Amino acid sequence: MHRWTDEEVAEFWAQDAWETGQEDFPSAYRYCPMASQESLGCVVVWFHHEWQAPAYQVYAGLLFGLPLSVTSFNRFSRLLEALTRRFCHILASLYFDDATITDVQSAKGSGQWAMNQLCSLIGSPFAEDEKQAMQSTGTFLGLTHDLSSINHTGHVQFWARERLHDKVRDILSTARGTGHFRRGTASKLYGLANFLEQGIYGRVGYGGLMAIKARQDETTTAMTPEIEACFEVIEAVMRFQPKREFPVLRLEHLRFLAASDAAVEADNPGSGGFHLIFFQPDGSQIRHSFVATKCAALQKLWQPAETHIAQLELSMVLYALVERPDLFRNRHGLWFLDNVAAVMTLVRGRSSNADLAKLGHLIHLALFALRAQGYWEYVQSKSNWADDISRLGVDDPWWRCHGFEFYASYLPTIFFQLPFVAVILTFEFL
Repeated sequence: MHRWTDEEVAEFWAQDAWETGQEDFPSAYRYCPMASQESLGCVVVWFHHEWQAPAYQVYAGLLFGLPLSVTSFNRFSRLLEALTRRFCHILASLYFDDATITDVQSAKGSGQWAMNQLCSLIGSPFAEDEKQAMQSTGTFLGLTHDLSSINHTGHVQFWARERLHDKVRDILSTARGTGHFRRGTASKLYGLANFLEQGIYGRVGYGGLMAIKARQDETTTAMTPEIEACFEVIEAVMRFQPKREFPVLRLEHLRFLAASDAAVEADNPGSGGFHLIFFQPDGSQIRHSFVATKCAALQKLWQPAETHIAQLELSMVLYALVERPDLFRNRHGLWFLDNVAAVMTLVRGRSSNADLAKLGHLIHLALFALRAQGYWEYVQSKSNWADDISRLGVDDPWWRCHGFEFYASYLPTIFFQLPFVAVILTFEFL
């Protein structure tokens, strides 16, 4: 679609649509083509009761395991993917034994039919009971994708399938009902929640799973307030269904550019500031500079430490989102910071430090509510154009020289006590 003209896109939207279908190989590893010499590596051994000795047999297929089965089968799936694209001329992708097909509605399923014919010809037909016929939505690798919104928004939406939600809800309900949350269950829930994160918007839930991750190494089974807080995060994420959106067309987004910094010195226990540039559709720019206030009050909320510099660096991002939510809404932009711990917390969405994890989580909740996306970039302090305002405040000459308007910024500490659902609703309202 990137190659289509505007007229071709408009004609397609008026007369056609995209559809998706899924296929699966039955007993794929047993029917994978392989050389006779290589098959000698697939040997099964068991104790033969009649012989009263070990019995060895060359197996007619790939034995399950990473080197023999998974890695080897990937060669076959890539071959089939290439054959389907070149001979059937359809958009097909395979992940080991699972296949997904994308075709236009006007083709009336002929692309999926052609791929099935090709697989039958080479002796590896798909399983009929695993087939998902061509339609606007489909489930592939545990994620449900919806193509019906392309003609309206230009996006494909992704969301974890409902069966995964049911598993998560069942774990939460059982733990609360029994009052026990064992480390084996914690490991399962942590894996499910992280997989769910792959199909949703941004990193909105990553920072709320630290207590569940820690429980995997603990012997206690009792429910704790920290575990319950993690459950509330998971439930909040599932309630709002923050779907991942992938742009099919080259959509023009409103952009922003930001730089923030914080300082902790002997005569200054904490200060910070940031510069924001919002690019407008008419080509103009809105340039705002802020100095943060009440930094000392924030530090009282955090765990005792020699310095809270990384926490202050992250706080500047939250300050900015609170100050100008209307301008950040629906924008994508680049954000410069000169603290590695702060950058990594934002990129990963979590941190082993509880205070950084909390701040990073609040930031991603705010970005989700505002439907904004930040791309976090580390820059050296001497190259950070917010370095001076974090120390000099209004006396910084940089903002005057570059046409910025100056403001004082205040971050209500109540954000750190609000339930996560309330944080999302607050930013949606702002």
